[in-house]
Amino acid sequence: MGLNKTVLFWCVLLALVLLSAGVSKADNFPNGQFVTHPQGDWGAGGDAAPLLSADYDSVFASTGDELVVGVTGTPGQYALAFSSASNTLAYLPTIGAPAPLTTNLANPVISPSGTFGGDVVALLLNLDFNAAGDLQGTASIPFGTSFLRILAAASRA
Repeated sequence: MGLNKTVLFWCVLLALVLLSAGVSKADNFPNGQFVTHPQGDWGAGGDAAPLLSADYDSVFASTGDELVVGVTGTPGQYALAFSSASNTLAYLPTIGAPAPLTTNLANPVISPSGTFGGDVVALLLNLDFNAAGDLQGTASIPFGTSFLRILAAASRA
């Protein structure tokens, strides 16, 4: 009988929580709250290319001026590494079907990862340039403190 009362208690508690929770709703993001650029903007001739050229060295100074996307030092896992703004500009925007990265590449112009590789490079540029204060929108929380920062850190581990 004790088990039945426990189960009943938790069922009633769950029902009360679900009934009192109300409607779930995501906040709206007004224009300008977060500033990001797709890979085409970061590439040569894109809107963010001058920013990449001007601030690459300061944004990536803590990593020896190297932008790394992927996992290094682990067998079976691969990375793209860029050592300068000009090498990054030469890679973006990239073309090709999205696919896994199958080899380590230094300063590639293309990669087996296709557009997926370019999108991930653009994601990390958005995160790192925002963290450096170069892509500030009106949000009070920096873009880099979000879940995407966790993903970026995991890709650099």
